[in-house]
This record gives sequence, C-alpha cells and structure tokens, in this order.
Amino acid sequence: AVPFTLTSILEGVTKVIQLGLISQYLGTEASIVYTFTDLTVGTTTAILGGFTLALMTLASVAYGAENYYAAGQYVQLSAVCYALGQIPFFFLWGFLMENIVLLFGFNDETARLAARYVWVVLPKDVSEGIKKSAMALLNVTDHEMYASVFDCVASGVDALLTWGVLTFSDADLVVLGLCYLGSNVFFMIL
Repeated sequence: AVPFTLTSILEGVTKVIQLGLISQYLGTEASIVYTFTDLTVGTTTAILGGFTLALMTLASVAYGAENYYAAGQYVQLSAVCYALGQIPFFFLWGFLMENIVLLFGFNDETARLAARYVWVVLPKDVSEGIKKSAMALLNVTDHEMYASVFDCVASGVDALLTWGVLTFSDADLVVLGLCYLGSNVFFMIL
C-alpha cells in the first residue's frame, strides 16, 4: 500500500503545481481550460479505465498460474481495447468541446482555447491508458516499487517540464500540451 499511496500523493501534488504554474504564467483562462478539459475528457478515461482494472485481475490469475503468455495477451488486449474505445470519444470531445465550454457559461475565447487544447489532450490520454496497462502488469508481477518510482519520475518530469517551458519560452497552453504529449509517449515507450 505504501508505494501506491506515495505515488498517488506525489501525482496529486505535481498536478497542483502544474496548475499553479499554468495559472501564474498563462492566466486564469488557461488554468480553466486545463482543468475543465482534464475533467471532461477524464470521464472517458475513467470509464475505459475498467479495462486496466480487469487486466489486474486477469493478469494476476494468469501470473499465479504461471501462464505468462496469457498475462501478456491480457496486457495487449487491455491496451488495444482502451485505445479503440477512445476513438469515438476522441471525435465526440474534439468536435463538441467548444460548445460544451460555452454551455457551462465560459466566454468565447476560453471555448476556442479549449477547442484547440482538447486535440492535444486526447492523444495524451490514449498514450497514458496504454502505459497504465503495462504498469498494471508490473504491479501484478511484484514490480510495484519499480512501477511506482517510474510513475513518480514521470510526474516529476511533467512538473519540471511545465516550469521550464513556461519560464523560458512564450509557449501557450497548446504548446505545453504538446510537451506533455511528448513526455507521455516517451515514458510509454520507455
């Protein structure tokens, strides 16, 4: 429980730091878009996260039975189902985000920024879901400390990336999102 708890705390703290940096450097509008987009698109991520939860159950049974091939198949199946499940939502959020933001009473400029930013958040969430499938297998195979340290390093890199990009460049939220996407893909491959 200790590695999982510490990882959750650190991930939460780094998200708050990122939000604070975005608010300080890019303003309230960008922080609203960052938070609102994460919350709305995050509902899809939470729903499709069931594939990862199922993976943890199925892979632990396969691993316990020493059927490593089946455990690997479950990881692949979880990642593919997650990615394929994101496709319809990819277009739903992508094309409706501006209207959704307006529906919640935000101004036109905020809605336009959200409509641009969501196209960066969506592939980031897909890569994150695929990475979580691999991490679930590590957790099941008694490598939870490695997975926790890996997640903590990835969260720390994102916080440092936020600080570096916003401090040393004139990047907007979309460029920052592209940096997050690059970081996420890098850690997914790693």
